[in-house]
Parts: sequence; structure tokens; C-alpha cells
Amino acid sequence: MSSNYCMAARMDYSLGVESEYSDNSTLVSVDPLDDFGRSVLIGVGLEENSAKVTADLSSLIQYKNYRENSFPDELIFYLRANSDFTIRPSSFFWKIEDYFSRQRLNNLLPGTPDNLINTNVFSTGPDLYFRLTSSDSIYVGSRLNNYLFETDNSDNSRAIFRLAYITDISSATTMSLNTEYQAVEFVEIDDVDFDRQDFFISFETQPSRSEFKLDLGYTYVDRETLDDVDGYLARLLWQNQFRESSYFLLNAGSGYTDSGFDLLTSGAQNPEFERAGTQISADIYYEKKIEATYHFAINASSYDFQINYRDEDYEVLLQDRITSGGNFNYAYMYSPTTTLSAQFRYQKYNNLDIDQLDRQRIGSLAMNHRVSRNYTLRLEYVLNTQESNISSLNYDENKIFASFFYGRDPGSYR
Repeated sequence: MSSNYCMAARMDYSLGVESEYSDNSTLVSVDPLDDFGRSVLIGVGLEENSAKVTADLSSLIQYKNYRENSFPDELIFYLRANSDFTIRPSSFFWKIEDYFSRQRLNNLLPGTPDNLINTNVFSTGPDLYFRLTSSDSIYVGSRLNNYLFETDNSDNSRAIFRLAYITDISSATTMSLNTEYQAVEFVEIDDVDFDRQDFFISFETQPSRSEFKLDLGYTYVDRETLDDVDGYLARLLWQNQFRESSYFLLNAGSGYTDSGFDLLTSGAQNPEFERAGTQISADIYYEKKIEATYHFAINASSYDFQINYRDEDYEVLLQDRITSGGNFNYAYMYSPTTTLSAQFRYQKYNNLDIDQLDRQRIGSLAMNHRVSRNYTLRLEYVLNTQESNISSLNYDENKIFASFFYGRDPGSYR
């Protein structure tokens, strides 16, 4: 291992303790139970950016005890790992991804510990590029993916093959013709395996401080025993860094997907992917979505605005729903050692097949105070409420957090 390689790696870690009080720990509409949670947290982060390896890894281990035993003691683990290995510059690469998180087993019920299960998504495979001319090349890639869902029978694996013809229109713009084939096999459920084929045109440009990518095409899904389905595919990603510390991001699209693919793309794009709201099942569905984020910073203040809309149309299961809402985040650096922040989140879940409509609101106020160079005290108040047309799913919760940690905020490793 060369010295340059060693110097490119950066590792950080965090050790912390956290106390949590909730006046409705089980999120019920009547007879709420208050409880104290006590946690020990260990976070580890690793970044590597060298000529041979680009890697970003974040992991968190949390042991949590409930004083009033509203839930059993928990050992919680999160992992986000994304790495690229350069075997031959410009022509041969290898990618590894792994995302371990907790998701709701039943999205119709609150996200309490007894309704959360561990999920893991692992993906690995090569990417090869063959230069034909100064502006044209062929891309060949493949992936072996594995999806595991604790206490659910939707575990599956898939083999993926990708082929593309790429042409460089300019130094910043490319266009490609693409095809992708997936063979999906479920471990425990019979007769739901399927083969998927995507055909699409991709246009990508990266002018100064901006990125724009558009995919347009068609998807055909050949299912083992159920009816085959097909439909249009469209994906749009646009990011504009219009100032050094300000940007706009738009992510929109439509097409067929499933819970495994949903978790993989959410893990790669969203640092808080455990909140993606994936409905775990062996079914496939057609989704239409749009997410827009606007971030800007002025002096000691930073602002984030985000809106989202998602329409999920399942083929077999009665899980059709429309999700919409938004987030607002504000942070203010009161002093070199103290940061104040506020957040408000609103989400509406319209479960169409069973006529269940839930509106969730979460507001929080927090203070981070750096006691010394390496030690930080964090205090946070959270108001969590839900209004539902099913009266038993209404709840109000007040939570107070107090944490003391060494290094980086352990929550940032999720």
C-alpha cells in the first residue's frame, strides 16, 4: 500500500450517551405511557479518495434501554457504504454498496420499535468501458444484488446486466442508448419471480456548477405466473449550485419499481434513507414522484426547503397510496461553539385501497453546544403528532433528548 494511498483515507468516530423522555412512547390515542430511554452510541465514518479507491462509509451502533419497559432493550445498527475501485483507469471499475437500516413492517401503523424491522441491501459488480472512437464508447456492466428483510418473507436476489452505447456531444455533454436486464428470484415466496427489461435514452450534461440528467424509455416485466406488465420510464435529476453555499435539486420520475430497488436507490441518494417510507412486499408497482430541495446560506444562517409527492400503484396488493408533504430546516450559528436549529416536517399518507388518511407533523428545536474541542452537549425538543380518519391512530407525543458525545454528532452516521 503506497503512502499516497494511506494519506487519502480519513477516519472519524464518535462516542456518546443519550437520554430520551417521551410522554407517549407507544404512540397511542388513549392512555399514553411515558418512558425514559437511555442509550450508548458508537459511530464510525470512513472516507477514501485516491487514484484507486473512492469510498464513503458511515455506521452507527446504538444500545437502548427503556426504564419503564415500554419496549425491550434494543441493539440498533445503521450502515451506509458506497465504494468504487479503479482496476484500470477510464475502462474497468468495480462498485460495492451496502445499506443497512430499519423500516416499518406495516406502514399503516406508527413507527414504534415493535413495528420496525432490520433491512439490508447489498450490491456489487463491474463497470467496463470500451472506447471505439474519440467520442464513442460501449459500456458493459453487471450487478449481483441481495435484499434481506427481517421477519418478512420478501428476501430476494437479482442478477443485472447493463449495456449502453455512449457518444460525447461535447466535453460536458453525453448521450447514450441503454438496455438493462434483471432476473429477480425470491427466496421464500413461490410464483412471484420476474424478469425485467428496460430500454431508454439518456442525456446528461454538466455545465459549470450544474448537473442535468434525463432518462426516457420503456419497461417490460415478465412475471412467472402473474400477468406481465409494461409502461413508460422517465427519470430527471437536476442540480444547480448557483452559489458556493446554495443549490437547488430536483429529482422526478415515473416507472415500475419494487421495495428492493426502492431501498437501494433511496440509500444511495438520501442520507436519511431509513425514513424513505418503503412499503415492504414482493409486489411491483408503478410510481410517479417529484422531490425538490432548495438550500441557501446567509452569514450565520442556513435554510433548507423540501417538497415531495409520490403516487404508488401496486399491481396485486391493496397498498396503493399517495404521499405528499415537505420539510423546513433552519440552523443558526449563534457563536463559534453554539448552534441553534429548528425543523418542521409535514407528511400526508393517503392509503387509497383501504380509505385510510394519515397526516403527520413533526416539529423540533435543538441546541448544540461544544463544551470543548472534542466534546459536545446537545439538547432537543420534539413534538410528534398524527391525525387520522381512524381514531385509534391519532396520537400526540412530546419528546426531550439530551446527549453528550465525543467527536461528531452520532445522529449524523445514520
